[in-house]
Amino acid sequence: MYCIVVGALQKKELLKKIQDDTGVNPGKLEMMKYYSEYLTDMVNALTEKEVEDATIMAGQWNKQGVPPDVQADAARRKSKDLLQYVASEMFKKAGMRLFILLAWKDEDGKLIVSSHDYNEEIRNGGSFERTHDWKNIMPEWKSYVSKEFDKEVKSDVIVKKGQKAYILQMVDDAFPLLQDHTEMDLETWKAVV
Repeated sequence: MYCIVVGALQKKELLKKIQDDTGVNPGKLEMMKYYSEYLTDMVNALTEKEVEDATIMAGQWNKQGVPPDVQADAARRKSKDLLQYVASEMFKKAGMRLFILLAWKDEDGKLIVSSHDYNEEIRNGGSFERTHDWKNIMPEWKSYVSKEFDKEVKSDVIVKKGQKAYILQMVDDAFPLLQDHTEMDLETWKAVV
């Protein structure tokens, strides 16, 4: 279990070492073929004291949760893929369609509110977001997460597509204020539309 702690706390050093040794940049798919091997080498190189400290920390993380910076990193990097997997598996195994609202604090402590709808990607389903007025849910969701996170939700929303984030201003806490489409690059325009 302490391997997860080592990987989370020494991730930058690990990725830098892989990049230095192989020339593969962080974020590239090729990085994954080296990651486990390099993490194993890093863990095997730990002193007895470092293993003991990492084991204690793993116990603390299991009881109290991982630190906010590690949570924010996991939310940013893994949420899209994990939620897409959950939506796909729930449809395959239970015939369920999901529309997912989520909230998390980013690396700067800013409360992010978002949604995911993978229904169009799963066996030609229809998009809930595109076909229903779900925006009236957002004020209630923002109120809820503000209380749960003890932090005010700013009037921004993150629209995610791939690994790039697009920040849009909200009007009346319900609808995004879009900039002039002639000023958007094609990637941004596709993600927003």
